[in-house]
Order: sequence, then structure tokens, then C-alpha cells
Amino acid sequence: HRLSCLIVTLILIDIYLSYKSIQYTLINGKSVIILFSFEFGLLVISSSNMLCKYILQCIDTYIVTNGLTSKGLIIMMIDLLCDSMKFVTYIIFFSLIFVYYGLPIYLMRELWSSFYSLQKNVGSFYRYIRLTSNLDSRFPNANDDELENSGGCLICREPMSVGKKLPCGHVFHLGCLRMWLQHRQACPLCRRDIPVNAPAAEAAAAAAEERAAAAALEIAEHVAAANIEAIEAIEAIEALEGNAIV
Repeated sequence: HRLSCLIVTLILIDIYLSYKSIQYTLINGKSVIILFSFEFGLLVISSSNMLCKYILQCIDTYIVTNGLTSKGLIIMMIDLLCDSMKFVTYIIFFSLIFVYYGLPIYLMRELWSSFYSLQKNVGSFYRYIRLTSNLDSRFPNANDDELENSGGCLICREPMSVGKKLPCGHVFHLGCLRMWLQHRQACPLCRRDIPVNAPAAEAAAAAAEERAAAAALEIAEHVAAANIEAIEAIEAIEALEGNAIV
């Protein structure tokens, strides 16, 4: 646990230095020291993010027997929270520098990068929530031929008796697909984006068509069996009539 102790030590040092920088600025007025206070604050956020992920990895490895099924989702939420804190910090930093020293051109790139990262993580989290809210009914079940042609789930490398078919045609276990979407909202095989706005009605319609086809096939089998029985009965009657004539 030396790594965790080192990260905690760095976080405490950054908090202390940030506090001292803010205290110096409040006592002596505006100063270049304020730049260091925000840099230390950003280091606190980054180090805290690293510490949370390390603790999560330790829990997943040493405590939970079969691993955390929601590990990807927790990491996604941690990144989202840290990116939000970084963006707010950059906004405050940018505003103070603009008020006291003028337009900080050198911070515009960092501000844009922070905004882009936050926007990306928010979009990823939103797509994950939309996709998994009705994941079971959103995608149709694969038929026997599709399951056989898939060669097994490419996420867990295990054979499939039941699987969900994505719009791109690839088939995966429902649980494996749910865990994969925590990391990326795209097909694990072809990397094609999974459409969020794909109407669940289409999947329901496809499932209804599958059920209707299965019902029609069952009816056809019953009709065929009834015809066979009728033919056998007619043949039996004809045989009896032949015997009677003889």
C-alpha cells in the first residue's frame, strides 16, 4: 500500500500549498502566487481521481470475489465528477486572471481542453443511461443461425445460447454487453457507434415478427401433422374396405 500512502501524501501537500498560496494572496493582495494556488488545486483533483481509481482497483482485485460488475460505471462517474471540478476551477482561475491581469491567452487552450473532456464524459454517461434503460427490449434476440454464426460472445469468449443482436449484426451476451457499454458505447467488434435514439419499437416489432413467425411455423407443423393423420385414416379405411370386399 505504499502507492496509496504516496498519493495521499501528495494530496495533503498540494492542499497545504494551495491553502498557503490563497492565504498569502488574501493578506498581501493580488500576486502571481495566485497562479500556484490554482495549479495546486488542479493537482489535488487529479491526485484524488487517481486515488479513487486505485482504491476501486484494490476492491475489485482483493475484496470482491467475481469482480465489480459496475466498475466501469463507477470509473465513469469519478471521471465525470473530477472533470466537472477541473472545469469549474479553470473558470474561476480564468476569471480572476482576466480581472487582475487581462486576457490569459495561455489558459484558453487548457480551458477548452477541460470543457471538451467534460462534454465528452457527459455525453458518454448520457448515452450509457439511455442505452441501458431498456437494453433488454432495445435489441432483438438472435436466432439460432445467428448464434451459431457468431462463434460465441467476443467479450467473454464463451459460447452463447441466448444473445442480443446489435444494429450492426454482431451478437453478444446481454450481461457482457451491459458491462461493455460502461466503457464505450460502440460495438466491441466493428467499433460502430450504437445509436441511442434507435426506437425500441423497432426492436419490439422485430421481436413480434419473430414470435409471429414461430407461431406460424407451429401452426404449419400442426396442420401437416393433421394432414398426415387424415391420410393415414383414409388409407386405413380403404384397407378395411378392400378386406371387406375380399
